[in-house]
Amino acid sequence: MFRNKILPFIAVLLMKILGLTQKIERQNYKIIEDLSGSGSLLYAFWHNRQIILFNTHRNMNLCILTSSSNDGDWVANISKILGYDVVRGSTSRGGGKALVTMLKVMKKGKNIGIAIDGPRGPVYEAKSGLLYLAQKQRSPIILVAGSMKNFWQLTTWDNFMIPKPFTKIIIKYDGPFYVKHNDKIEEITKTLGSRLKKLQIDLDNEIML
Repeated sequence: MFRNKILPFIAVLLMKILGLTQKIERQNYKIIEDLSGSGSLLYAFWHNRQIILFNTHRNMNLCILTSSSNDGDWVANISKILGYDVVRGSTSRGGGKALVTMLKVMKKGKNIGIAIDGPRGPVYEAKSGLLYLAQKQRSPIILVAGSMKNFWQLTTWDNFMIPKPFTKIIIKYDGPFYVKHNDKIEEITKTLGSRLKKLQIDLDNEIML
């Protein structure tokens, strides 16, 4: 009860308070502005950066994919409190059902956000679920990298990052990318994963300058 119901409210309150102290810079946001009104967008990001993205992408008509595990309960509740719609599952275990649900959500006009190396990794290794959605709906993929200058790092499979108070945060977008009906999903997944990894590394280097 405390962990899955009360603790998420405390976590969201702390996130919002921390957000008031942090300097946030967005790069290439015009990519999203130019696609406004053109249908559902698919946001791809890394699992260990999601806390800063969740706190900065509210009110963007987003549905988030979260794990169906016990840990996923906590993340799902935080997401709902922040105003996101949530689909439970993954792009691997039980992924078929989750992806079908997300297709239905997209047909209602929702944007989709997926940590493409989640929920269990390996870290920075992209999975194909998001590409499947892009191919089926012919929707653009936006890569999202988030970097913070000062942060706490947890001893989880992905070395999950939590931004410290008063730190600088940069969010950078890249795209749009489209998956054609005859593209090989496995090849495009590797290509897109490499592109997001480079975007993330470059941004991590930039924020430390």
